[in-house]
Amino acid sequence: MSSPAITSDLISTVLVLTILSIGLTVSVADLRRTARRYGLLLRALLANVVLAPALALGCYVAFGLPVEIGSGLLLFAINPGSPIGIKLAQLAGGDVPTAVGLGAMLVTVSIVTTPIAAQLVLPAGDHV
Repeated sequence: MSSPAITSDLISTVLVLTILSIGLTVSVADLRRTARRYGLLLRALLANVVLAPALALGCYVAFGLPVEIGSGLLLFAINPGSPIGIKLAQLAGGDVPTAVGLGAMLVTVSIVTTPIAAQLVLPAGDHV
């Protein structure tokens, strides 16, 4: 196995274990509390599903990026949420249960939104 492959596997393993360890500290009541904060959920959804892809699409068009780079940027932008965000919330002393709840909501929503967004924003003929 090559060094980059080992590094990639190690990073993936550490990320999964980190998120799992944080998730084990959050109760179901914490997740319910987050689920009741409709304004926060709506803002997070808009930021991740609408604003991030729109910003990426704007950069792609405004800077005249090559199709390969633009496609990568758009793929990154249309996938809402980030597991790193939960760890960053923990390191910053933020509300970790809320970060976990938002992360769970965004992952669930991405099952529907990512394929739709890919059809809408990726350049025609791009095989991903």
